[in-house]
Amino acid sequence: MEMKKLTISKSQLFLIPEDERLYWIFTMIVLNDLNTLLRCVSLSYPDKKSNNEIIKKSQTSQTIFFLETLSGKLLEAWNLIEHRLFNNINKNELSQDGKNALHNIEQYFTDDENLLTHIRNKLAFHYDVGKVNKFINEMKNDDSIELIFHKKAINCKYFINEAVIESIICSFLQYPKENAYCAWEKLISEIHKITNCFIIVLNELLLVIIKKYLKLESTDIEIPDPPEIVTMPSFLK
Repeated sequence: MEMKKLTISKSQLFLIPEDERLYWIFTMIVLNDLNTLLRCVSLSYPDKKSNNEIIKKSQTSQTIFFLETLSGKLLEAWNLIEHRLFNNINKNELSQDGKNALHNIEQYFTDDENLLTHIRNKLAFHYDVGKVNKFINEMKNDDSIELIFHKKAINCKYFINEAVIESIICSFLQYPKENAYCAWEKLISEIHKITNCFIIVLNELLLVIIKKYLKLESTDIEIPDPPEIVTMPSFLK
């Protein structure tokens, strides 16, 4: 796979004004986080071809963890853009695609009752005792929780996350539990849409700074082609 590489020295880095330099670095950190977590979400989706329910539940549990974490990172990315980046960068320097993506982000997060912020505050970065207690009290008599044990602790699984977060999402969206699948689809759709918008905007901001302050030439590099299909394992030997 062919790629391009830019190398920036410390002296070149200091050609960028301090405020813009600091948040330019943060832009790269956020992009790395979002790209990594989006890959993890994609790689951890339950295998529809698998007939093993334990494998499917384990994959679902992994996906939920990455969705929760990505929700938190998206809120942090919004705080970075809203309070810091555009104090130093003119929005008009974005392309039309960048402006459209930024509009989508602003429209989403200026609504304090958005789903991603709710997930981040209630589950991803905080253990909300009240929400979990509500879930327990609302369990039906024939509901159950499965615990899977193995001699290696890393292979132990406790299938509770998906049930709790499903309850929280359905409650927030005012969906009946029978429509839980639709609630999951909405969460995944919103995360993918907003993440892709952030990636467009932040990549453009990255290039704006490079073009404004740095005269750099890229070098061609090549890495081995990545595999076409990869699935994140649920258990390890």
